[in-house]
Amino acid sequence: MAHLHDYSAVRQRQLQKLQDIRENLNYSETETNGPELLGRLEELFLNWKGYLPYLRDIFGQEVIEHLLLVSVKSAHSNNGSEGRSFVNFVVSSGYKDEPNVDEKGKPVSRRDTALHCAARLKCEKNIVRQLFDIYHNNKFDVNYVDGSGVSHFHVACEYGFEYAVENFLEHGHDPKCVVPGSGDSTLHMAMRVRIGITVHEYYQSKGLVELLLRGGVDPNLANEKGETPLHIISQKDYECEMVELFFRINDESNQLVQINARDKLGNTPLHVALKIQKKKVVELLLRRGADPTLANEKGDTPLHLICEKDSDGSLMELFFDVVENLGKIVQVDARNHSNETPLKLALRHKKKTIAESLLRYGANPNQVNEANRTFLHEFCSAGQIDLAEIFFKIDSENRRPVLVDVLDNEGNAPLHLSLEYEQKEAVELLLRNGADPNLARTMDGYTPLHIICRKKEDSFMKIFFDINDANNQKVDIDAKADEGNTPLHLALRFQFAKMAELLLRRGADPNSANDKGETPLDIICKDHRDNVDLVRMMFKIVDEKDQPVKVDELLQSAVANRLVKVTILLLKRGADPTFVNAKGETPLGIICKDHSDNVDLVRMMFMIVDEKHQPVKVDELLQSAVANRLVKVTKLLLKRGADPTFVNAKKERLLWASFVRITAITLTW
Repeated sequence: MAHLHDYSAVRQRQLQKLQDIRENLNYSETETNGPELLGRLEELFLNWKGYLPYLRDIFGQEVIEHLLLVSVKSAHSNNGSEGRSFVNFVVSSGYKDEPNVDEKGKPVSRRDTALHCAARLKCEKNIVRQLFDIYHNNKFDVNYVDGSGVSHFHVACEYGFEYAVENFLEHGHDPKCVVPGSGDSTLHMAMRVRIGITVHEYYQSKGLVELLLRGGVDPNLANEKGETPLHIISQKDYECEMVELFFRINDESNQLVQINARDKLGNTPLHVALKIQKKKVVELLLRRGADPTLANEKGDTPLHLICEKDSDGSLMELFFDVVENLGKIVQVDARNHSNETPLKLALRHKKKTIAESLLRYGANPNQVNEANRTFLHEFCSAGQIDLAEIFFKIDSENRRPVLVDVLDNEGNAPLHLSLEYEQKEAVELLLRNGADPNLARTMDGYTPLHIICRKKEDSFMKIFFDINDANNQKVDIDAKADEGNTPLHLALRFQFAKMAELLLRRGADPNSANDKGETPLDIICKDHRDNVDLVRMMFKIVDEKDQPVKVDELLQSAVANRLVKVTILLLKRGADPTFVNAKGETPLGIICKDHSDNVDLVRMMFMIVDEKHQPVKVDELLQSAVANRLVKVTKLLLKRGADPTFVNAKKERLLWASFVRITAITLTW
């Protein structure tokens, strides 16, 4: 008897604690101190002795509903055990919710329940299942609908509770109801299976889909995003079985499925399946009539998506195999709204296997962009030889030929760009595959050889000639660019001796004049670097080839640019120091107008003149030397017999100044 008395006392204390919690409950405070309140209840429930209380008598339905809402929010936001403990205790106590009734005694279905709240918060499946037990307990005559239009029927579909859906259907609830805000039907929600679904839940979902379809839900109904149920199952963690089931049930019902329906982004179910690389689903959709050419709002066709998503080429291989088997034609060069073809996308993502497949299936290797550049332009300027080799590999298999000499909007062919960016392997590849070695670009008329002669790397020229020789391809070695310059002009302008030597030995014309009348040797003789070795090398080669070179005008240029070493070499080569140019100038006259006072050079010229017994008019030279204050040259000219009183045609302007200067020099002579 004492034991029974003690048990009764414990129970009374437990019940009293529940009563105290109820009496002290403040609705407004539960939003902030809800976890603390649930914690006190959890402690009490975990240590509960004896049979569980009838909660409705202690709290009433309104309070229990409120505490269920608090528990759901707590379990979601804090991941708290106290929220789950309260729901467990309510279910274990046998508590069942009763529907509210109107004045006629009929159940009121418009009600926002804790079950709605749990669904909105995406709570774990076990809590939602327990809430179904509380609100329905195998009684599905009432389908509660919240303010947004979501019903318990929708929640059952969303969480894959086949038993609940079956009961709702048996009680006559309409499976065609949609959520006003999202436009989702029960079928949409049933197909949105969550990540981590178990095998058992997967097969439950299949049964659920079958229930809804056989219950008359429209398989083609689109939600606010334009998604049909087929869009949903084509992108979720289903295997192909679910999609097959979908089609089989609709076939049995003679219900046509709109397989090419587009969502608001223009995506068909095929687009969706390709984005997540569901190969079996892709194959099934294609065999069921999905259009392999439709583009979405971005202009992306299925092939564009494959080129973005496929990592190893297997998806593309499947796609083409099925399409060819069905006898359909794919627009392999379709452009999206970014003006990109599938091949362009594959290459941008460096997917060589996929690019190769596209080329084999007929993709145009000569596509151009807005700048009229082909893929070869891009590959060769960037040194992406592996990609360029793919194009030529397919070309060699008698596919569509690769055009190697296309000019872009700036007039560059791939070979021009390869040379500009010094991509040696690209240059070799292009030349071996038929690039024209004499093609001039439109912007300046430069041929590939002109570009080589502007670069410091000698090896490019050797490669260039070696490959063209092997191809029996003649190179126009004296081709003229827009200003009339030949490659030899450019090599000498930059003083690339090895290049100039190679050009000369291969027959470059040393006397070819540009639009300014300059020969290659003129270029050297107008350069201030006095590179006598370069001039000597040129004379050596032209002598070997027995080519004549006019040296008289070269001497004038060398003198004018103070190239002492070059001047001496030219004089030794027989240049005439008395040669008169078109301006009426002689080399001696030019020296006497220069401020360098190079008397040694003048003396050397007189030695050569004397040897040849050539007359020289020294009087006018004296006036120039005096006017330019060339003291040493003036003294030499006076010794040579120059008349300090000589009057020229400009005596009014020059005589007085000359007289003063000559007098000063004569006094010191």
